[in-house]
Amino acid sequence: MADPDGEPLKLRVAASQSDAQLAASDVLAALKWPLREMAANLLRVVRGAGKPYEIGSNAATVLRAFQDYRAVVGHYPSSDEIAALLDIKPDPARYEGASDDYISQGFAMQQVMRGGLQLAASTLLDQSTQKAAARSEILDGVDAFERAFERLRGEVKPSFTKRKSGKSRSARTSPADGIKR
Repeated sequence: MADPDGEPLKLRVAASQSDAQLAASDVLAALKWPLREMAANLLRVVRGAGKPYEIGSNAATVLRAFQDYRAVVGHYPSSDEIAALLDIKPDPARYEGASDDYISQGFAMQQVMRGGLQLAASTLLDQSTQKAAARSEILDGVDAFERAFERLRGEVKPSFTKRKSGKSRSARTSPADGIKR
């Protein structure tokens, strides 16, 4: 092929990302697994399992990955980048074509998990206000999960928080800490 002047056309490759952007993407991807592995191990150790003896090794591996990122990019990853690496929200594609109640159940399970994580963190730091908020989030999530489950089964029942005793769950005292909720 030739241009209007009869000169042969020269092919040029156009990349959507520069070499620097590709390198930054690669080192960020290299940080993801060690960071997730350390976070998962810490969570498991807090719940009484996991591998406490690997925490130092996990931390050293994550530190090296952060240093590699800084060496390539010139700064550490942003808060948003780090949060995205640790994000546990399910892929929206998982819910394509699903019923509203199935989707509601998935969101409720996420709410329970978020509340549980907040409760664990707040307990480690003895933050009573945050613990109370976490308990509330957990109970709200359980309630939403059960309502969605019952609708999926075709039998809508009274709220999870209403028990045979007639007392709402929020009015009960937690046996673990004696705090009236």
